[in-house]
Parts: sequence; structure tokens; C-alpha cells
Amino acid sequence: MKVLHKSIKSLVPLFALSAAAFCRGDVPKLWEAATGPQNQLNGNCFCLDSHGNSYIGTAEFQPKVRAFFNVFTGSSVQMVISKFSAAGLLVWSTSLQSPNIVNKIPNGIGVDANGNVYFNATKNFFVKLSSTGVIQWQLTNLADTFDSLDRLVVSPAGDSYLVGTRASNGSSEKSILLKVNTAGQLVWSHYRNESYNGKTSTWDNGYNAVLDSQGNVYALIGTRPDPTGPVFQYAAIDKFSADGTFIWSTELPASGQYAKPCDLRVAGDGSVYCAYGLSDAGQIATAKLSSTGTIEWVRRNNFAAGTFNLSAFEIDPTGNSTVLFLAYAPFNGDNTSSPGKLIAIHTSATGTCLFAKGIAEVDGFLATPTLSTDSAGNIFITSLVPAVQSSETFALSQTGAVLAKIVFPNPNSMAVPNNTKAIGRTLYVAGNRFDMQDGPVFISRFDVSGLPH
Repeated sequence: MKVLHKSIKSLVPLFALSAAAFCRGDVPKLWEAATGPQNQLNGNCFCLDSHGNSYIGTAEFQPKVRAFFNVFTGSSVQMVISKFSAAGLLVWSTSLQSPNIVNKIPNGIGVDANGNVYFNATKNFFVKLSSTGVIQWQLTNLADTFDSLDRLVVSPAGDSYLVGTRASNGSSEKSILLKVNTAGQLVWSHYRNESYNGKTSTWDNGYNAVLDSQGNVYALIGTRPDPTGPVFQYAAIDKFSADGTFIWSTELPASGQYAKPCDLRVAGDGSVYCAYGLSDAGQIATAKLSSTGTIEWVRRNNFAAGTFNLSAFEIDPTGNSTVLFLAYAPFNGDNTSSPGKLIAIHTSATGTCLFAKGIAEVDGFLATPTLSTDSAGNIFITSLVPAVQSSETFALSQTGAVLAKIVFPNPNSMAVPNNTKAIGRTLYVAGNRFDMQDGPVFISRFDVSGLPH
């Protein structure tokens, strides 16, 4: 295993470049669609199918009182799932109104190869809709009262995998991974360190799950094998076959530091990429594992003293990866509100740091940074930038060159994107738009085929 280091204390900030460097005309907007004004979109509740149709799951709050930008108080009284065509037209919209959805928050949405839609929310609510928006089944008893199923991934065949955390008695936590088939039947479930891998641990939190082309599922876990150590001493990756057979588990090196898992991806050749942070050492780490779980390399990037919040992680078709995080220095005890810098680190498939650049000065309490890569390998980063009273999407090349910037300004209705997704050479940005009262969820589609690559 290779452990590579690079200092990124001296960053080239993109926000220092002149406005002339950004040409809005390079990225034409094809359309923008919107839902009703009472709905709110959360981060993981937007997805695309292979035809460019888009799907969103939103919650309505009553009474709806905007506390700040994209956070509301009140109770969720209904959830709405909507499908838009590749041309931006509303195809169908289905409202979920029952006692089962009161005070629940949307967590995730996915679509299978037949266009069926799967949607989960807090407190273990899970529902399937047909390709025409008709409810097929809904589940409210997948796990026990103390389980929180936070992330969802759907296979082309319609099998769903949910990962989360079980706080069984309030004094310990264990990650949970379960599979539900397309008929709504629970196929298998695993509570980490109870039913596999024989390790002793007091705390395990499930962060995300991804699938490979063979149907194997990988779960990203924050784990504390040492009861006297930090809450998440390691980031770990567990691999299972589609039938639930445990294959391997790999703990990523943390050198005794406090590890913060970010996200993971699986490449077409079965290689596994993961990003995590080592807060005590002030390092952002990217790791590559083989399909058998062997660590091939770990790239550790040092940054100025302070603290950070990991935001997003993605790989492109060649295995190059990008991790996005908010860095704060000095640390003032409140890392969600102190001014910070949005930073992107781009690493090659062999572990070489290709660039590390500051994107914008942001307020971590308000920023909702996301990223995606298109089929040409260009990188798209979206965040709310309060200093300029707008949200912006930056388009970067593989070398970090600024290709374009999309600005979402509107003095009467601020856009707060929380999703950035590319399919082919088309980019989608989705989020919430707010005025003095409330505002609709929006989806914008852009043609990025004119950008160099």
C-alpha cells in the first residue's frame, strides 16, 4: 500500500479570478421546472434515469416558517414524488398523505430500469411507485424503533439497499444494511459486528452504500473498534454479494486519528474509491482499493490548521476522483458558522494529486456544496455563496482550469441548490428557491457539450 502526502496550504482561489473568466453563454440553460411553493427538497431526493428523466421527492411543512434560507420549522404533513421528462415537462406527481408520513423527512430516491420509483424517509418509511406514479406498496416496519435508514441505492432490477444506524439502547450504535426486493419483501439485513466479520465495536454508523456492475453492494461505515478511542477512529468499507453473503471488510488507515467518512464509489473495473478526513492531523484522504479489498494507495492532503466539513465525493469514467470540503481556520468552536473556504482536491486513478483549489468563501451554516462529473471528465461544483448573494456552479477541467460559471441570482427569490448531477454532457442542478414567504423546488438543465475537455 502506498501512502502519499501533499500539502495544500497554498491554494489558488478561483474566487480571486476576474469575472471576465466566467462566460455564462458557454453553458446554455435548456429549461427550468418547478414544483408547488409549499414543498422542500432535501439533499438526496433527486435522481435521473438513463433517458434523462428526473425524479424528486419533497416534503410539505405546515405551518411553514422559514428559519433561514433552506431550513424550515413546522411539521411535514405530506410528501410529494414528481417525475419530469427530459424536456422539463411534468409527467406525473403523486402525493403521499397518511398518518404514516407525518413528521417524516425525505431521505432518498431511486429508479430501476423499468422506471419504477423507490423513495424512503426518516423513521423507516419506504414506498414504491410504478413508472406511471401509482403507489405499489409502502413499508413502515423495515427495522425497529431505534433504527434510522438514511441512504438508498436501487439496482436496475428493482432491488433496494438501505444503510443507516441502529441506536438500540441509546448507549451504543451499530450500522445496519438491508435489502428489499422489488415486491417489497425484506430479503436480508445485517447489523455490523452482530452477524458478520467477528469484530468487537461499540459504535458503528452507516454512511452510504453503492453497487457494482455485478450486483455486489458496498457500505461505508464509521467505526470505533477501540471503546476508549475517538467516536469514529476508522472509516471502513464492507462488501456483500447480492444474496447477502459477507465478502470482505477493510478498515482504512487513520494512524490513530479521528476519521470522518465522506463517501465511496465503485469504478467499472471493480476498484473502490473512498474519501475520508483525519481531523486531528488536518488531512483529507482519498483511497483506492482493489475489488478484493486490498488497499492500493492512500493519498493524504494536508491543509492549514483548523477544522473541516466533508461535503461530496465523485469519480469520473477514468477513475480520477474529486473530494469537496469546507475548511475553517482558525477553529472558533463553531465550525458550522465560522467563515470558511470551499476546497476541491482532484486525484488521479494512480494516486497523484492533480490539483487542489479554493472555490469560494462561504458560510458553512448556509452552504450546500455538491459536485458531479460528466462523461468528458469535467467537474461541476455547486454551492450557495452568501458573499455575492447567489448560488453558483463552477465548471472545472481535469487540470483545474475554470471553464465556465453558472450563476443563480435573483434578488427576490434566492436559489439554494443542493443537488448537482451530470448525465453524458448534460448537467442538472436542483434545489429550493425562496422569497420572503416560501418558494418552489426547482430543477435546471444545462447543455455542457460546448465546454472543452
